[in-house]
Amino acid sequence: MNTRRILYIGSAIISLITLAVYLPALRNGFLIWDDRHLIVDNIHIRAMGWSFFSWAFSTVSLAVYWHPVTWASHALDYAVWGLDPLGHHLTNTVLHAVNTFVVILLVIQLLETGRKTTENHGPATSLTDRRILITAAATGMLFGLHPLHVESVAWVSERKELLYALFFLLSMMAYLTYALGRGTGADHARSGRLSWLKPYLLSLALFALSLASKPMAVTLPAVLLILDWYPVRRLGSLKDIVPLFIEKVPFFALSLGITIITIMPQKVEGTIPTLDWVPFSMRMLVASKALVSYLWKTVLPLDLSPLYPYPRTAELLSIEYFPSVALVIGVSIICLLAAKKQKIWPALWGSFIVMLLPVLGIIQVGHHSMADRFTYVPGIGPLILLGAAVAWAWEKAESLKRGVSYVKGLALVVCVLLCAALASVTIRQIGVWKDTVTLWSAVIEQAPDRVPLAYLNRGMAFAELKQNDRALDDFNAVIRLNPRSSPAYNNRGRIYQEQGRTDSAFEDYATAIELDRGNTLAYNNRGLAFKAIGHSDRAIEDFTAAIAADPGYAAAYSNRGIVYGETGQLDKAIEDFTSSMKANPYYTDAYTGRGLAFAGKGLFDRAIEDYTIAIEQQPADHLAYNNRGIAFGKKGQFARAIEDLTRAIELKPDLAEAYLERGRLYLRSGKATLAEGDYRKACELGDRSGCAALRALQE
Repeated sequence: MNTRRILYIGSAIISLITLAVYLPALRNGFLIWDDRHLIVDNIHIRAMGWSFFSWAFSTVSLAVYWHPVTWASHALDYAVWGLDPLGHHLTNTVLHAVNTFVVILLVIQLLETGRKTTENHGPATSLTDRRILITAAATGMLFGLHPLHVESVAWVSERKELLYALFFLLSMMAYLTYALGRGTGADHARSGRLSWLKPYLLSLALFALSLASKPMAVTLPAVLLILDWYPVRRLGSLKDIVPLFIEKVPFFALSLGITIITIMPQKVEGTIPTLDWVPFSMRMLVASKALVSYLWKTVLPLDLSPLYPYPRTAELLSIEYFPSVALVIGVSIICLLAAKKQKIWPALWGSFIVMLLPVLGIIQVGHHSMADRFTYVPGIGPLILLGAAVAWAWEKAESLKRGVSYVKGLALVVCVLLCAALASVTIRQIGVWKDTVTLWSAVIEQAPDRVPLAYLNRGMAFAELKQNDRALDDFNAVIRLNPRSSPAYNNRGRIYQEQGRTDSAFEDYATAIELDRGNTLAYNNRGLAFKAIGHSDRAIEDFTAAIAADPGYAAAYSNRGIVYGETGQLDKAIEDFTSSMKANPYYTDAYTGRGLAFAGKGLFDRAIEDYTIAIEQQPADHLAYNNRGIAFGKKGQFARAIEDLTRAIELKPDLAEAYLERGRLYLRSGKATLAEGDYRKACELGDRSGCAALRALQE
């Protein structure tokens, strides 16, 4: 068996081990943190056609960066799995295993390139084939099993991280092939003068795919210049910079374009923090601490968190920041001093910093000061050093004159135990991302009273679980920590409304709207509250305000249509339900509502069409079956009507209206006994019409 085949088999084994360790992620669900609006509620990914690709390539906003390749992957997942989270998590897990395979190949290519170019410039290096293979295997194992990567894999929304990494690393590999070819004119002259063009164009195409997966890939051109310096050694002096930069103009042009596309929406909306809010000095302090923390957590992955809150203050001379700044400066100086003899040190350190620059908070800050997912690609450099340390220790063990087998056996046991420990921490960290409650409970436990967002999202999860008391506690906590949180007041208002505390609900909705005039959810919820107490005009006003703030708000159109229908304005109701469908073709309530409006106008065929679509979208929609059954009955199609009403009763056994209507149809079909049974059941469920019909039949 040749060396290349052994290499691929070994890489595949490490990838499969990675896949196995991450299998617990398949039990995780979607989260109330990006997963909802990116995947679960995203109607655009539900059909891959011209409209999808047009949307995917044109969508860029404050909340969503430009990443059409990532959108395509989510659309493919939806086509295969629907909204079953298992399938979406499986794709993430497989991508991580593939990336692990690619990392091993890239490390081998980097080390072999370094060995080759070093030998061309001087004496032979100590990089033997065995050391290269051990370093690559150890790096791949660390990359695959490291707990820092759980966030990128176990969080479905971070698909963009995995895809950008895949194409980023492949682009580097293609560029190394190109750069070595360009450096040996005699070689490519024999195989064709333009043989270098193919890997160059391949690298550029892969870079474009990486950018189209996540904007963080913009750092690749700078990383390629570092590769030119080492290990390729094409950048030997200042005079080499200009031609190498010109060579990468297409790469820099793509980076500049994506940077503008990414920053402009935030610049227009004024969401980039000013220096008055977060001074530049503070940003540099936080960035220095983040760099050191990333390195420390790479070596000792403890105290990992889904969200590291941004500090309120930062002082240079404090014990929290001074050591980090000193260490960053010290390492940088050491790397510069070692540049002539050991180019690998400044190359790894430089690439580590360059790849992290977009997310160090120097330009922009958010809720976090750092994030585990940001190390997915930049962290490969430090992992290579750890892998090299493993290879060095193994070769030292082999060089011993006595007890070599015992030392090697002990070293192997230690490596296995370390891998098992990493895997154990990784599996435990995967559990943190199991569901919304577990995730944000972990954040609250690590940073109590520091992250209002954690209480807000956990409260929303409790509300969905109908644990209203716990949800209320969390929303109160948000308001205590951030009294200007419009979403917290809106969500607390919903809880109050469900509890029958109508006055408190209206007060909270009003506060939410006052704090944020664009809070469409608050307008919609207050409209529902007005509708519930019979104030149709006020309800219509609020639904109209919600639509004005968001013309694509399907629920607001549908809710306003319901009120119009209840007040006899059927034409306006039909218009609103139609607008709701245009905004969201998958909003089932709109089809059911328009069906009722059509039925009210005597247009039973059109009503049945809408009910049928509602049933296709929601096969468990008992109201759609009930209403379609009534419509079939109006058309005299009793058999189909009874079939639909029976299905409605199967789905909701306490649906009195369905028993009453089915009883009437049985009676008209001459089945008095069956009719009596249905009337009796409707009466037992409290339907007065059912009781009256039962008495009339018995008399």
